[in-house]
Amino acid sequence: MSTKCRLSDLNPNHDELLDVILKMKTEKEPCVRNVTLEKENLTIVLVTENQLGDLARYSTSELDFCIVQLDPTLSLGSYECTPISYQHVMLRGKRRGASPVRLGPVLIHFRKDEKTFRHFLLTIVDELPKLKEILSCGTEGGQCNH
Repeated sequence: MSTKCRLSDLNPNHDELLDVILKMKTEKEPCVRNVTLEKENLTIVLVTENQLGDLARYSTSELDFCIVQLDPTLSLGSYECTPISYQHVMLRGKRRGASPVRLGPVLIHFRKDEKTFRHFLLTIVDELPKLKEILSCGTEGGQCNH
């Protein structure tokens, strides 16, 4: 069973943050995993069970290995969007023979600082402790600490 995670499904007549929190609490297969509101920051962690499983499968095994990419590059108005991506190493494209890149967990946030990114990664590890075993993680600026 596939879980679709779309913030556009939220009711536009209500407060957006309240809608996100209600969606997190009412979904049978939640993709909104964590909402944190601080004085100067808001973080929302989005991830499905399928994304967690694939991320663990392809980033923690030396046999089926890929580098996990963390790229804080997308701006959504006053919010920033930081997706994690990985390659689905069991699939190969016909034209180039490369594995397709898959979207993993996503962080929506205000601040781009170490505390915010650490919170994102710790939230994901709390959801699936096997992710502590990620072998390699890269960012636009180089290697990330894990």
